[in-house]
Amino acid sequence: MFIQFLFIPTSSICPSCFYINSKNDTEYHAPNTTWTDGSCLKLKCELTVNPCYPLNQSAQIKTEHIICDKCPTGSIRPPANDKECCPPCEPGPSSGNCLLNKGKFDYIKTKENCTSRIKYQHNTCRGTCESTSTSTYGETGLDSFCACCQPSVGKLWTATLDCPNNEVRSTNFFEIRACRCRQFKCVSEQDKSGMEEINEKGQVVDINQQSVGRRRRR
Repeated sequence: MFIQFLFIPTSSICPSCFYINSKNDTEYHAPNTTWTDGSCLKLKCELTVNPCYPLNQSAQIKTEHIICDKCPTGSIRPPANDKECCPPCEPGPSSGNCLLNKGKFDYIKTKENCTSRIKYQHNTCRGTCESTSTSTYGETGLDSFCACCQPSVGKLWTATLDCPNNEVRSTNFFEIRACRCRQFKCVSEQDKSGMEEINEKGQVVDINQQSVGRRRRR
């Protein structure tokens, strides 16, 4: 975090903070007020002792720049926007081999044998994407980053279907046109099979917290 102090001249509201924002607009802020300039910059107007001014006080701006954490290997962070300074990391272009498999043009058929009037292309996304787990403190002990092969570009069709009982139905059909590795939330409950939990005395603790083993860690 980078902290910068900037002395500024006073205005008709004395003392006050004079600030030119990223849009080149002039702002005046009273002491002890806070504001933002975009999602990554927080500012505060503070009073400071200054014998050069008649009231023995002047105003200064304290700036706080938000520094985002580094993304895991193979992933990138989207640019900051008006709402989020640090959007969630997403898999990079070269992360995994998620590819589009083009399928054949075929009718949509339901379990009730309702059939679409025209054929649609049935494409699929297939491949592997990078996922990582890093040891950390807390209940789970792992900080996981997951990605899976998902559609990135598609077209949503409204299909009309004819049924054997002469009923006419409509349904949506999503035609996949491109695929990519996309981030998703890993399950919160980690699989602890094959793990040993050790307390501060070096004793093995039952992973389900039901009993305490008395043998020492090897």
